[in-house]
Amino acid sequence: MRRDEFTPQSPGALVDIPGGCAFVPSPLPPAFEPSWNLATLLARARGALGELLGQARLVANDRLVIAPLLTRDAVDSNRIEGTHTLIEDVLLQRQARLPLDPIRRDLNLEVLKYVHALEVGTQAIHDGQPLSLFFLRALHRALIEGTRGGHRRPGQLREVLVAIGRDGQGPGEAAFVPPPPEHVVPALEQLVDFVSREEQFGPLVTGALLHYQFETIHPFEDGNGRLGRLLIPLHLLAVGAIDRPVLYLSSYFEEHRDEYTSRLKRVSTEGDWAGWVEFYLRAFEASCLDARGRVTKVLELHRGYRERAAAASKGKLALLAVDRVMEEIYVTAPGLATALGGRTYKAARAALDVLSEVGVVRPVPDSYPQLWVAQELLDLVYKD
Repeated sequence: MRRDEFTPQSPGALVDIPGGCAFVPSPLPPAFEPSWNLATLLARARGALGELLGQARLVANDRLVIAPLLTRDAVDSNRIEGTHTLIEDVLLQRQARLPLDPIRRDLNLEVLKYVHALEVGTQAIHDGQPLSLFFLRALHRALIEGTRGGHRRPGQLREVLVAIGRDGQGPGEAAFVPPPPEHVVPALEQLVDFVSREEQFGPLVTGALLHYQFETIHPFEDGNGRLGRLLIPLHLLAVGAIDRPVLYLSSYFEEHRDEYTSRLKRVSTEGDWAGWVEFYLRAFEASCLDARGRVTKVLELHRGYRERAAAASKGKLALLAVDRVMEEIYVTAPGLATALGGRTYKAARAALDVLSEVGVVRPVPDSYPQLWVAQELLDLVYKD
């Protein structure tokens, strides 16, 4: 990291470390002037969020909405870190259909742990836990324990220097060097304190500031990027800006990865808070619009599937099976029997046969035990 990249407007300080320097961000809030452009973007983002929440509330079963949005976000968040997985692989591994390649298994597990961490965080917020160091450490443990990064002290703040860049780069060559370890706890405590009492900027802009500051502090040895992106919906949930975790920004960040990383760095080097916040609000609005479109597809498919199932079967089991199929995408008759309250294998298999006849699911060739997949839902809602 070069000292000459940092201008006098940089919101922090450079400190000497062996082989170079590191950046210690100033405590929030930042000093930056609002603009008409920012106000316009904020109004549009708020409007898009309101429309998304209104649409999501039309779905009685929250999981039908949350599952596809969260799974896509998990895959895209990992792609930003260079971990490439297929949604089909991830969903199959959730059904204990492990790929033969151990590397693919490890990559899929990282995506599944991202989903798990969001669920842990959501439950903690519903239980009344505030954003705190304890909360962040618990999320980090849920995110990386048991994965390839599991040896990097899950749930423990880092006690070593880290550098962001290509493998093998030292502080002098790295793209960015976060604060030395002795600065991590004070900086993180200041961030938690700011978020807990912030009223000046509102939840959307505060989320942008929170994300930048967390990524810049880089408090853990591994998983900081994924955890920082998880904090976006969790913060909104904690402050009551959303009532269910239906908004995720990783897909937009992944699609605009170069601008995402450069905007973050330009805050550190030039104090360009306005540029970062405006980019974040554009990402926010676009993500709301995308999520709303997917929620609409869920509603349409759910309604259509139930109509098909009702027309093809006099019993209620096929109707009950529709929700489970839409939650899991890949199902088996034994798994469906258990999920539907301990029904028999024969009854669950009959329900799947009905859904297969009306085009809701189709059998996956050469699978044992037999798998069924809701291919239309997978293509329309989970994928681009």
